[in-house]
Amino acid sequence: MSKFADIVKTEIKGVVQLKANLEQFRLKVTRSGMRVALTKATTPTVRKVKQATPVRTGRLKKYMRRKIWTDVKTSTVGATIGPKSGSETAASPDGKSIKVTPAKYFHLVEFGHGGPHPAPPHPFMRPTWMADKPDCEKRFADNLRPEITKAAARLAKRRPVK
Repeated sequence: MSKFADIVKTEIKGVVQLKANLEQFRLKVTRSGMRVALTKATTPTVRKVKQATPVRTGRLKKYMRRKIWTDVKTSTVGATIGPKSGSETAASPDGKSIKVTPAKYFHLVEFGHGGPHPAPPHPFMRPTWMADKPDCEKRFADNLRPEITKAAARLAKRRPVK
């Protein structure tokens, strides 16, 4: 008799259901948990960017905000911090009303520009982000833990996928 005669054969049932439930968990954490954690983590960063924004008219500071985006296919959640793309009507020096869009000129404030009236750079976004990045990452991790627990508890209450 061969020394391999005592091989134990096993059959695992429920792998398909387990895979479906884990996929539901991944989607739930991506769609809600990571978005909530990132929103909480970036709130102080947005506040710091607004404080560091140079003020000439106040529009750039007023329009500064955060946008959270999600790519469910890759389970990626990200945040974009910058001026929103909306515009407002303002009075020009000659009394006419003009449309002002801070998103179109904030890079000129950050990096400066040449031309007939050159302006030096007034960096405020990059230095603020680089100073706050480690704290933001820590806040994200601290806020993600309870969100994962909440998502697991919510899915445990549901009927499993069959």
